[in-house]
Amino acid sequence: NFSYSLKEKANVESHSNVNQERVVKDRILEDVLGEIQNSDVIHDLVKAAKDNYIRVKSGSTRFDNIVRDIVRDNNVTKVEERFLEEKAKELGLDKKYVDRAKQSLNENNPYFDNLIHLVFEDGLITEEEIAYISEKVSEHGFSKKLFNIRFWQIGIIHYLDSLIHNQNFLDVIKLWAIKSHNKSLSDELKDEFFFECVSIFRCSSFEEILDNGKSEIFAAIQSKMNLSFEEISHAIGEIIFKDVESYTLKVSEEVNNKTDLSIEIIKIIKEEKARIASPDSDLMAENIIFRLESLI
Repeated sequence: NFSYSLKEKANVESHSNVNQERVVKDRILEDVLGEIQNSDVIHDLVKAAKDNYIRVKSGSTRFDNIVRDIVRDNNVTKVEERFLEEKAKELGLDKKYVDRAKQSLNENNPYFDNLIHLVFEDGLITEEEIAYISEKVSEHGFSKKLFNIRFWQIGIIHYLDSLIHNQNFLDVIKLWAIKSHNKSLSDELKDEFFFECVSIFRCSSFEEILDNGKSEIFAAIQSKMNLSFEEISHAIGEIIFKDVESYTLKVSEEVNNKTDLSIEIIKIIKEEKARIASPDSDLMAENIIFRLESLI
């Protein structure tokens, strides 16, 4: 029967197309996993966090360092603004970098940076600490979006050796790695999307924040790569970070290599900073700690 033959042919072609699509998807996923296994994901994650830590990147290290020093006290005076404009002109830079320096106030606030460090320092983030953070951010009219990005940047840069032992956080890193090694995904899912999914303001439980955030990121990648739940789950299981233990060991060695005297000095400075609690003392303490930590 001629009509039956046409239907049969159409079914065969349809089945063939499905198989071809499957082969293409499998190859893409295999390539992504292969790239991940041949890369240093932990190092790449820390580098990404550091690259965006101070968003003013003029191309001039000298100018960027001046900006970093000026915004430390959460204020850009008229004199400082004119000084930046003069330096930008002197270095042949566009005035837009001066404007970005002022915008950096929301991203480089010593008071809130210190608060984030205090929350991370003991390796345990409690519901009470999250509630306190939320209260202080609202009280000071600070941007929750920018604070949340800063929270995770500091966590990744300074406390990753503690965070990577949390399975939900480790899974989020694996999903970030899948995204980072797939160009179309990287174009669609920016790092800001990941920060938003694990926003510290979403609920009071840190574990629940990570668990819900992981599910949201998982669903987005699953949808955009047109993969099944099982396929994404299998991919996550296939990713083994060989550098996790070595990174933790490296951090431990770096800590152990610091002299006891230097550690005690920094501890005392932080205690005095908290005790005096004035803008001038905060700025001085931050500058001293910054210089000490760059030497040890």
